Amino acid sequence: MLGPDRAIRFGPPTPPQHSLPAPRPGRQTRGKPGADPSGPPGRAPVAPSRAPRGGRHATFVPPCPGPCALTRYARRERVASGSGIARAPSGHQHRRTHTQGSQGIDTAAGQPRRQRRHGGVVRADRPPRGRRIPPLTRTDPSPGGHVLQRRPHRDPSDVVIIGAGPAGLAAAYHLSTAGLTVTVLEAADHVGGRMATEELDGFRLDRAAHLALPGYPARAQLPGPLPTRRLTGGIVLRGTTHQHRVGEAADHPAAGSGGRSLTSAFDQIWLRANLARLGRLPDARLRARPELTAAAALGSRGIPARIAEGALRPLLAALLHDPELATSSRLGDQALRAFARRGLGLPVGGASALPELLAGALPDGSVVTGVRAVSVSTTAVETRAHGTFRCRAVVLATGATEAARLLPGLRVPAFRPVTVLHHAAPAASPAGPALIVDAAARGPVSHTVDASAVDPSRAPAGRTLITSVVLGPPAAESPELLDKAARAQLGELHGVPADDWRLLTVRHDPRAVPVFEPPYPGARSARLLDGLYVCGDHRDLPGPTGDLASAARAAAALLTDIGMAPAPPTVAAEAV
Repeated sequence: MLGPDRAIRFGPPTPPQHSLPAPRPGRQTRGKPGADPSGPPGRAPVAPSRAPRGGRHATFVPPCPGPCALTRYARRERVASGSGIARAPSGHQHRRTHTQGSQGIDTAAGQPRRQRRHGGVVRADRPPRGRRIPPLTRTDPSPGGHVLQRRPHRDPSDVVIIGAGPAGLAAAYHLSTAGLTVTVLEAADHVGGRMATEELDGFRLDRAAHLALPGYPARAQLPGPLPTRRLTGGIVLRGTTHQHRVGEAADHPAAGSGGRSLTSAFDQIWLRANLARLGRLPDARLRARPELTAAAALGSRGIPARIAEGALRPLLAALLHDPELATSSRLGDQALRAFARRGLGLPVGGASALPELLAGALPDGSVVTGVRAVSVSTTAVETRAHGTFRCRAVVLATGATEAARLLPGLRVPAFRPVTVLHHAAPAASPAGPALIVDAAARGPVSHTVDASAVDPSRAPAGRTLITSVVLGPPAAESPELLDKAARAQLGELHGVPADDWRLLTVRHDPRAVPVFEPPYPGARSARLLDGLYVCGDHRDLPGPTGDLASAARAAAALLTDIGMAPAPPTVAAEAV
């Protein structure tokens, strides 16, 4: 259990130390009277097999008697993911660390504590069951805004959160609303993580092209409304000889328009009818479907091959950021149902609107930028150049790779790369506020959108911002090659020449989307140990909805551990 005087530390390994009481003065150790307890001359002192009673404490270093806390939570991670029993990383030296509530302290620090003998090894007493973390300091959240500060303060916080992306900021908001003091550490000089937005010549450019779900359930837990502009033109699927439009608003000029041929018109009607039926499908029936890969599911559900390959495959690839459709069909069904229910949208002002909304709801000085953590424990965070931030609990809200660096043994999923291209065009796209999906594999671009037609605040007056997404192996190509290969394709998709478009920036993320192949394990536990929690879309669903859902679970687990009820309600995330 978590107490102010106990810590489970992770970081550079050091030999374990256990405290043994030395003999009381005037009392002889076992052996002949007057014998040297350290053994014959020339031999190193030997620790007694039994700890003598009373007296002052001496220290010796025995071999590790068993799995340390690191291996215990690593085993739980690996077993939960079906990969077998985990082992400690190569070169890791076990450090047995125990908890004793108010009486326990870190034995690695070599400080005295109550002990008991177990198999020849002195161990700390186990904590009594049912003991809760001592109550933390309650503070009233400041109604003021959020202020970034580069010089970190040294006042202990109830909770330290590592990472100022959507997951970390959402967890901080839940905990500060509950009355805890929170410090958020961010290595970059800005908040938002992958959902940051840059400004260049009056254009607002997202680092990642995440699409928003207007009205998704997790937004009910935000501190305020998140302005979102809907893609009223829906999704346009452009093949070589056909074009389908789905998900457009009822008042859009193209609403209800069918294809040019009889076959295309039939496909359009089939798509609309089946998407509407999927949107009404309850969770129980959706989970009852056999779980396959998304690609295998398209071929096993009686869908006409022409529609499956010419419409649904490119649509799912755009929604899941997975051109191979190796993702679990359960996530594919959820993504299609969420799109059928609510359509798609873009946050006003860029993707950074979400983290800025969360950061603005925190007390002044809660977020500290430019601070990189190097090791964590349940009661402190060591940083590279800013000392130690002490606390009562730690929430790790970084990406999966960074989280595994701080907590060796943490499960790291595979990732899919994504590259985003931003072009400045002299005129608006004839497609209007719609997501254009390439259904004919003309080039490297999977889908593209006139972002300024959806949200005019993303471009200067009279200018057009075209945002395009490249998936799969082509995403790793150099920016120059991608731009050259994409221009002809973009001109064909948008219906206007793209030769005079100006490339603003190219953003490549090799670990943009976590891979969730079947069977999908569901949301992973946010609680690793008492006082140590982890959240992020790699623990839930890809994208910001998974960030928000996992943050709510982490905050709820922490509040439950410290006995502060009621915990924030958790909301199931939707894939997109």
